[in-house]
Amino acid sequence: MRVLHLSSSDNAGGAAIAALRIHIALKQKISNDLFVTNKSSDIAGVKTFDSDLMKFYSFLKRGIGAKISNIHKSNNDILHSFSCLPSRFENYINKSSYDLINLHWVQGEMLSIESIGRIKKPIIWTMHDTWPFCGSEHYPL
Repeated sequence: MRVLHLSSSDNAGGAAIAALRIHIALKQKISNDLFVTNKSSDIAGVKTFDSDLMKFYSFLKRGIGAKISNIHKSNNDILHSFSCLPSRFENYINKSSYDLINLHWVQGEMLSIESIGRIKKPIIWTMHDTWPFCGSEHYPL
């Protein structure tokens, strides 16, 4: 079995650190990789985009996503993520040889909600906050 973990980062924030620890622990038992859009470690199996164009596109999407979040008005001033910009990353996932996809913290415009719905492989979602079922809020009031 091959598992692909997805997290927006490999080292920034609690969810990223947890995803990295799970990846490292599973390396001893099964084949797995951790794909991130913001890579800061040199740990084996942690992957990111190869092309500078894709890295720039990811950076640009994060900035636009932050601007969209700033427009949103809410009584809850805790972090909001809309994850509405297209990524097409689901095409890579669906064509890959991974058997299982483990979503971690995929906000920051890593994957749009629509993209998640297009993944055709079995998904496990490790929920590090309430975003997956609270709309755009990471923590409700």
